[in-house]
Amino acid sequence: MRVVDASGNVSAAKEEHFVIDSTPPRFGSLSLSYRKGAIFPVGGRFTVPAGASVAALVSLEGDATKAEISLVGDRSVALERDNASGLWKGEMTFPEVGETSVTIIATDKAGNAGEEKDVALITVVPPGKITYREGSELLPAGRKTVGVLVHDPARDSYSSWKGASSLYGDTVDLADGAYILALPRGTYRLVVSGPSLTEESTEPFTLSEAQFVTVDLTLDKVKKESFWSIIKAWFKKKFSQE
Repeated sequence: MRVVDASGNVSAAKEEHFVIDSTPPRFGSLSLSYRKGAIFPVGGRFTVPAGASVAALVSLEGDATKAEISLVGDRSVALERDNASGLWKGEMTFPEVGETSVTIIATDKAGNAGEEKDVALITVVPPGKITYREGSELLPAGRKTVGVLVHDPARDSYSSWKGASSLYGDTVDLADGAYILALPRGTYRLVVSGPSLTEESTEPFTLSEAQFVTVDLTLDKVKKESFWSIIKAWFKKKFSQE
């Protein structure tokens, strides 16, 4: 670069380099996790129970300085860049049942905006629910225990699942009878009980990938024996032994 004034004086040449950035950030990949465990899509879409909080991990190509997730219903989730991994992270909660697409929006320091595109589909389903029979009504079991048995193929037997030490943690018990539970791939049975309620278990079910479990179960009330029926049973047992 040279500068010439009105008198014809010419400055010394000076060279400058300019980089014109016109390349917007590009989407790389998306993964979802619950607590510390990954949740995998089945049939090309993720399934998440309403009320569960999942973390989105997004990789972007290019020097993005701002990114967010856009969801159906004009909802958006701001993403923050993790300097250690280079991934963009954000927490998503879905309050309503239905279908939603996930759209990534990213811009760089120069103001270049990446193409807005749907990168995933999420089916939001009701969480698993435990009810009990009260006459002809089904009422939510507010107090309950949802246990998990895991199948050991080597021994062909079931043992108690240690949720507290797993990446997905223990079952979250919700007051309205619902629960939130995620498990890694494997074969399981649920065993559910509650105060003054019978214990019921599910048939074995197999997860091909780590997923949320949304099985419903209905329990019965434990029948209380009358005082006289207890006395009669005691006498019957006593005299039958003599």
